[in-house]
Amino acid sequence: MTNCSLKRTENTKIIQATCALLNSGGGVIKVEIDNKNYSYRCHGLGQDLETSLQKLLPSGSQKYLDYLQQGHNLMIFVKSWNPDVFGLPLRICSLRSNLYQRAVTSTVNLGASNALELLREKQSRAQKERSRVKEVHPQKSLDQYIQEEEDMRLCASEFLQRDKLRYKEKLDFTESTHVEFKRFTTKKIIPRIKEMLPHYVSAFANTQGGYLIIGVDDKSKEVFGCKREKVDPDLLKKEIGNCIEKLPTFHFCCKKPKVNFTTKILNVYQNDVLYGYVCVVHVEPFCCVVFTEAPDSWVIRDNSVTRLTAEQWVTMMLDIQSGKPGNSICCGCESLCKKLFSDHKGLEELMKTQVNEDTKSPGVVIFSRSWASDVGLRKEHSPNYICMCVYIYIYIFFFFFFFFFFFCLVILGLHPWHMEVPRLGV
Repeated sequence: MTNCSLKRTENTKIIQATCALLNSGGGVIKVEIDNKNYSYRCHGLGQDLETSLQKLLPSGSQKYLDYLQQGHNLMIFVKSWNPDVFGLPLRICSLRSNLYQRAVTSTVNLGASNALELLREKQSRAQKERSRVKEVHPQKSLDQYIQEEEDMRLCASEFLQRDKLRYKEKLDFTESTHVEFKRFTTKKIIPRIKEMLPHYVSAFANTQGGYLIIGVDDKSKEVFGCKREKVDPDLLKKEIGNCIEKLPTFHFCCKKPKVNFTTKILNVYQNDVLYGYVCVVHVEPFCCVVFTEAPDSWVIRDNSVTRLTAEQWVTMMLDIQSGKPGNSICCGCESLCKKLFSDHKGLEELMKTQVNEDTKSPGVVIFSRSWASDVGLRKEHSPNYICMCVYIYIYIFFFFFFFFFFFCLVILGLHPWHMEVPRLGV
């Protein structure tokens, strides 16, 4: 390992440890220094580490980090992450979200704030039962002089229906929010496609879908294709499918569909001779969110730095309570019901009367092994507690009964203490 590679590796470990401690209540990082002449007072942190910390904490690290050199060790004191320090509602710290979106012709890895905005938008749509954003297929404009963004997507859709192309043919549409051109001159085409494909799939899926056209120059819009000697079209389609299926997703809906895409290989001819291939990947809009990989965010678990999964990251970002997301009723109490039914005869029949498939209406049915223990009492105290509750209800009933009785007498003017009692004759 070269010195540059070693520095990058050490720098990455420090950044990951810093992020993990920020998300885990704070702590101390002990960095061993090999350079015996190093002095924090004279040399500081170094440009590479400062740049990485600035990316991790864009608003400034001084509120979270303190530094102290002790001999040949640099101590980094990390405070706990506080979402209110910078006025942002971010519950955890992340280096990269790995959530992509399209910004006109660019593919952008969303920052933490924009990622949170996207998550809330998708969550809101799922709660309103708009779990899938349908792609709009616009009609051609009646006025040939009026052009808009949707025209490029329509042209790309028509391009996908073609069977063959001419070498250096110039296309009549350009890149847009929903169209991306790529041309590779490298010999290792498939590894290069697998490297960049997740970025565009995530971006298109999170931005109402789009078309990735591989084999067209993005500047001249000319068709070049991938030379047939450099690529096997069947293998290329297979690798693209495997790559997309591995992308992490998070669902707010209960249907949980996979990323929907279509891959088509178009033959490119030069003087009626097969020259190569153009690959078109059509990604449909996704109901929820698609990541390129797990977010670059870490926590401390079992005394080690652990990377969060996409599901864990979204759950922490939105502070989602444990349970299945979504607004649909999810039934999953089979094991508890089986135990309760065996312990209490007649409970199963009672439940069937309360939850009738024919007359199903909104509501909640709560099962509890002992509601006395649910209010903080031990199980053996529950009979006494229930009896005490019965006595209290009886006293309350009689109190209100006599109160109402005397109140009626007062209204009628029949005061019991003023009523004349007839004297009996002697």
